[in-house]
Amino acid sequence: LINSATLALKDDPRPLTPVQRAATLITAVYSFYEDLISGQLEPDKFKDHVLEMGQYPNFFGTSLIIEKGKARLFKTKKTDQITVIYRGNFFLLNVGTPGKSTSFTELVETLNKIVEDVNKFGEKPVENSPGLLSGVAHPVQIRMFSNLVKNPQNRLAFEAIRHSFFTLCLDLDDQPADYAEAARLTQSQNHFNRWYHSSLQIVVFG
Repeated sequence: LINSATLALKDDPRPLTPVQRAATLITAVYSFYEDLISGQLEPDKFKDHVLEMGQYPNFFGTSLIIEKGKARLFKTKKTDQITVIYRGNFFLLNVGTPGKSTSFTELVETLNKIVEDVNKFGEKPVENSPGLLSGVAHPVQIRMFSNLVKNPQNRLAFEAIRHSFFTLCLDLDDQPADYAEAARLTQSQNHFNRWYHSSLQIVVFG
């Protein structure tokens, strides 16, 4: 967790629902990525010096994985899968190319369906979700994930999640009063609703 950087984004001035905000941010991530890989993104500068931007692509599709008792970085070639987490429930969502093959309306409908389906099981989150495991101390993670992947079903699940372009965390039960509280909740609360092995997580509050 100490290696994680957190940014609190300014509120969208439009009267959007939380799920609509989430769909907007999904689209924004893909727009940013397209500008990056096409060379349209304006370079970072310090005064007149152009800065190194070689790590920018690692925001996307990069994750920490633990195999054979060792941790390493993994880079997927997939760009159409994201992980969505709501109340500790994990979903792997094929979003295609938002803004092109997938419309904003389709994203909203799919996210609303996830929220509705989870809410049918009550308001209590899955507090023993796998997200907790990604936030514990490194030596503990090595032991726990090494044991978990001995189960074939667990291994398939962890192998699938590593191919996500980024992670969307829906913290719809929380409504932070200001940017500082939003950053604090993002960084140090609701660990069951996070996947810290992902290089990029977007947290959307209620």
